[in-house]
Amino acid sequence: MAREDSAPPLQNPSVDPGSRKIGPPPARRGAWGGVGHGCAFPAHPHHWPPPALRARRHSQMIWPMSPRSNNHTPTLVLIPTPLERDRLESLGDPVGKPGWTHLCGFGPVAAAARTAELLARLQPARVLLIGCAGTHAPQTHPVGTAWRFDSVAIDGIGAGEGDQILGPADLGLPQWTEQGEAVHDRLPLEGGDAGLLLTVCSAAGDEPQAERRRARFPEARAEDMEAFGVALACHLARVPLTVVRGISNAAGVRDKGEWQLDEALTNALALAREGL
Repeated sequence: MAREDSAPPLQNPSVDPGSRKIGPPPARRGAWGGVGHGCAFPAHPHHWPPPALRARRHSQMIWPMSPRSNNHTPTLVLIPTPLERDRLESLGDPVGKPGWTHLCGFGPVAAAARTAELLARLQPARVLLIGCAGTHAPQTHPVGTAWRFDSVAIDGIGAGEGDQILGPADLGLPQWTEQGEAVHDRLPLEGGDAGLLLTVCSAAGDEPQAERRRARFPEARAEDMEAFGVALACHLARVPLTVVRGISNAAGVRDKGEWQLDEALTNALALAREGL
C-alpha cells in the first residue's frame, strides 16, 4: 500500500487531459435511479461475509452531483488512521494503486479537510473510504463482518445535546446549499445496500449512549467518525464515494478484548477489492 510521499504528479484541474472536457459531464441515470455516478461496480453482495439479512437503503436523500468522467484515473483510497493503514498493509497486497492511498485523518473535521485537499490535488474519478466501525445492529451486521453502506448521516450538528438536540433540518439551517439542494445531515453513498452509517464526533462510550443514538437514528446500522466528512467533500467536488467498513466492535463497547479488528479489516479489504 503506497505511503503519503508517493503521490502522482499534480494535474491542472481546469483542463481535462485526453478525452476529458472542461467542467462536469452531463448527468445521466445511474443504477440507483438517481444521477449517474460514473463508477460501475460489478453485481455482487455488498457485504462480506454474506449474512442472512440485509438492511434496507434509506430513502429521500440528496444525490451526489455528476462526477468526473475519466475512467482511466485511479480510485483514491482513503484510510482514517495509521493504525488501520498498518493493519491493512499487513494483510497483503495493497487495496489501491501506488500513490493513490492516503490517510484522511481521525474524525469528521480532519477527514473533510484532508479529502478536499486530495480531491483538488489528485483529481480522482472516484473515492473509496475503508476502515473499521462499531455496529448498532449486531443481529444483521455482526462483529467481524464488513459492509458497503448506501448512505451516511452525522450526529451532533445543531443545537442542544442528547435527547433534546435539534438537527440542521429542525433549525432550518442546512450545512450546505448549492443549486437548491440542501444538505442537512444525510448523504447517499455509491454502490452499497448495507443501510445507514452514522458518523459521530465521539464514539459511543457505553451502551446507554449507543442506545440514545439508536433512538435518534433508528436506521443506523453502524457508527464511524469520518464518512460524513469525506462524503460532503466528495459531494461538493462531484466525485462518487464508496464506504467500506469492517465491524470491529459493538457501539459502546470500549473493552478491546471484545473487539475483532483484524477479522473486520480482513473482510473489509476483501470487499473493497471487489470494486477496484
